Amino acid sequence: MLVIKSLISILLFLTHFGVASPLSITLAQTNETEIPTEDTLLYDNPNLGFTLEYPFDWAKEESITFVSPMSTIDEAPESIAVTTEILTTDLTLDEYSNSAVSLLEEQFPNFALLEKVNATLSGFPAHQIVYTYTQDGMELKLMQIWAIAYEMVYALTYAGIPTEFDDALPVFQNMVDSFEITGLETNHGQTFSSVFDTYVTSKPQGYGVYEEKESNTFRPGEDMILYIEPIGFEYGSLIDKENNTLYSINFTADFIISDTEGNVLTGQQGLPVSEVISYHQNEEVFIPFTISQTSPFPPGNYIITYTITDENSGNSFDITRDITISQQSLF
Repeated sequence: MLVIKSLISILLFLTHFGVASPLSITLAQTNETEIPTEDTLLYDNPNLGFTLEYPFDWAKEESITFVSPMSTIDEAPESIAVTTEILTTDLTLDEYSNSAVSLLEEQFPNFALLEKVNATLSGFPAHQIVYTYTQDGMELKLMQIWAIAYEMVYALTYAGIPTEFDDALPVFQNMVDSFEITGLETNHGQTFSSVFDTYVTSKPQGYGVYEEKESNTFRPGEDMILYIEPIGFEYGSLIDKENNTLYSINFTADFIISDTEGNVLTGQQGLPVSEVISYHQNEEVFIPFTISQTSPFPPGNYIITYTITDENSGNSFDITRDITISQQSLF
């Protein structure tokens, strides 16, 4: 039997992306929870900023797709998918909807729009459409609803075959009614800055997993590793080969080393911290920034000014640290 996959991704504007280089930033796992009630499960995804309720006997698959139990008379199980997209341009709901429908018409030559109405989703103005098209000789019928909130598009898609389409329509409506856009718990509306930074004794093993250095004193030749936790950064939007939405986080860094009188001794600009690509809007991000003494610094007091830039927003922040190079050699 055919299992109908999520088709909402064709609404997204097509972009291209490259393979991510080795990462210098580590991201935490997505935080999703499912809480059972009497007849439904609560799906909570704070990384994408929404919650919803779905029937306890429906299976949740990857890419946030919920599939009905397979019955003996069904040609295919009904499915309901949830997707989100970051708006990289300033679009109104009407502009986004017109582009989405045009893209569907281009994607499917036998596309037929049956209905397009105004609606609401979690209290936000929304558009809802119903349409059909044929895939591998089977006619499919879909209902989609989407809204724009907090510079993101939130969408739900219900897919089935026409003869069985009405069977799970009440389930879709209940999921739409229970859908709540919560917004991101962190990052949204925050100023790009360092919420915490400290020198560490070795390369951090993860977010919050490090050994803090007791002082800002370094031996000649010793690496200076600064652990940084940024907040308020923005996400880029990408599409993978299967039309799934991906999110990118991209930082670059500058540093200047001066003496105590303000004379600049050395520095570098535009150092890439690598681009991170993830299926989730990860928030727990750390930057391990290492300055190596390729030639040991003379003993004395110095000032290091770090500048971290969020390439997606163009915003930057500075961190200034007083350090001391001791008389004791590393070797």
